[in-house]
This record gives sequence, C-alpha cells and structure tokens, in this order.
Amino acid sequence: MTRLALLQQLQELIQQRQIGAGIALLTEHAKQFEAVDPADATAGWSIGTLAQWVDVGFEDDGLLGRLLTQFSAADRQKIPLSGYVHIRLGEAALAMRREDLNEALRHLDTDRKSVV
Repeated sequence: MTRLALLQQLQELIQQRQIGAGIALLTEHAKQFEAVDPADATAGWSIGTLAQWVDVGFEDDGLLGRLLTQFSAADRQKIPLSGYVHIRLGEAALAMRREDLNEALRHLDTDRKSVV
C-alpha cells in the first residue's frame, strides 16, 4: 500500500470511528511511518495522522516524538502550510501526552493563527 493510500484509509477509518481496524492497519504499516522523510510531500500529513491515532489509543512506542525531531527549523520552512499545521498538531499531541497543557496550547494557538 502506498503511503498516500494508507493515509487516506486511516483518515476514513478515524472519521468512521473504526478505531480497532485503524489501529490494526497502522500496526501493520508502522514501518511506512518510520520512513517519513521531511522532504516527502505527505510528511506533514503523516505526522498529523499518526498524532490523531496516538490520541485515540494507538501505542506508538515513541514514534511520533522521534519523527518530529527529524523536522529541523529549515525543513519546516519548506513544508506547505497544511503540512506545517499537521506537524504543530503532532507537537501539541505530544505535549498533551506529557500533560503539559501550556505547551500544547502554544502549538494549537500557532496553528490557529496560521490558518486565519
């Protein structure tokens, strides 16, 4: 399955609230997420999708955090706005996992300002 097809399928499953099926699919294809490259056109969307699934119960063993460290400030400047918003959502999800509400809100506020 291509990464694009995987992302589309995961988005459908989460919208339909088929959490078990989505977690199984994500578990089966986790290696595709491990290979996310900041230069890839779907990189931001991949991060945002993974963050959503982590939020609903996917156990990522720290994958989201490891992926986010791959995106340098220079990389982030090259990513389209939609991808950048997904990356900030991923950072907010990690902050919420650490129960750092202020940090999570800072990331979400940046997202809100980016799309206004």
